[in-house]
Amino acid sequence: MKYRPDLDGLRGVAVLLVVAYHAKLGLVPAGYVGVDVFLVISGFLITGILIDLMDHGRFSAATFLARRMRRLMPAAIVMVAATLLAGWFILGPRDLRRLAGSSIAVFALAANFFFWGRQGYFADQVPEQALLHTWSLGLEEQFYLAFPPALLAIAAVVPRLRVAAFASAAVVLFGFGVWLTGSHPGAAFYLLPARAWEFLVGGLVALLASRAAPSTWLRATVGIGGLAAILVSAIGLTPATPYPGVAALVPVVAAGAVIWANCQGQTLGGRLLSTTWLVAIGATSYSLYLWHWPVLTLARYYAGRDLDAIETFWIARVHEFFAAKPFRIRLDASRSLRTVVRDVLEQAEERQKTTPGVYYAGAVMQHMVGAKLDCALG
Repeated sequence: MKYRPDLDGLRGVAVLLVVAYHAKLGLVPAGYVGVDVFLVISGFLITGILIDLMDHGRFSAATFLARRMRRLMPAAIVMVAATLLAGWFILGPRDLRRLAGSSIAVFALAANFFFWGRQGYFADQVPEQALLHTWSLGLEEQFYLAFPPALLAIAAVVPRLRVAAFASAAVVLFGFGVWLTGSHPGAAFYLLPARAWEFLVGGLVALLASRAAPSTWLRATVGIGGLAAILVSAIGLTPATPYPGVAALVPVVAAGAVIWANCQGQTLGGRLLSTTWLVAIGATSYSLYLWHWPVLTLARYYAGRDLDAIETFWIARVHEFFAAKPFRIRLDASRSLRTVVRDVLEQAEERQKTTPGVYYAGAVMQHMVGAKLDCALG
């Protein structure tokens, strides 16, 4: 599949919304919709990859799953190990046991099931669970397991009706999700059956991507409208809104609209998403998503309260520095402390050049914190 910088830009928008929400800046009361945007992007990319492999007779379930796990799990393992190490020094015995239990669930690809039974996503639980954000990784990993067999079944039974099959399944599962949100909101939020339609919306866009393109004006309008709808939902919804339910329809369809609008050439919205700083953030969005929540929650636990704007600023600086690939420092008795420090500084400078996304993200977060400070100080 041809690389599309606008998709990285859309990832950048999604991760900024999520991080701003988790940082409790108050600027995007429903920044959690960024996760829905991620699910649509994932559905689009995975459907495109699988359709291409299946149509050319090159699909292997084992190879597909191995590639997905190689992409997701190494970074997740490092994050979980670092969080456990930090938790050993910061958390009390009971909270450390909870952290250990959630880490096992992450490795079992079942973090969403673990937190479904223990903590509501919007609950003001103290202390916050440092691995709570991994529920979405469990969701995505389970989608990778369930989706290829379903796609193979469609290819075997109704190969010429893929679009109709996807659309029908999305509508049915959306209706199920709406019902489950009203009757069992925790299950609706965390579990795949109520979220699968979001992946399928992305899959529908992938199936329609190669069809005759409508006018550039129409695609541009749809793309800008989709971006606006994502931002409006992030600002207009609140944690009190029943979710996902009907409310999820806005960010999900909006994300699909943005992707579709730029499938056959960039529109104005695609060019906005393809700006260097936003693409750089999107390219490191997985790393940013993995690390921001443990850093914030452990800092709050240590402080014993929510962080104020100045403290959040410094957390953003620390996260900006450590969210990229780890430093590679050679330590031995023959090297002086001055040499080691010089290596750290040199690698930090190189990291800023090669992984600008975390630095751009840090800068954006700092501006957002600054805006909050300005409001607070009048």
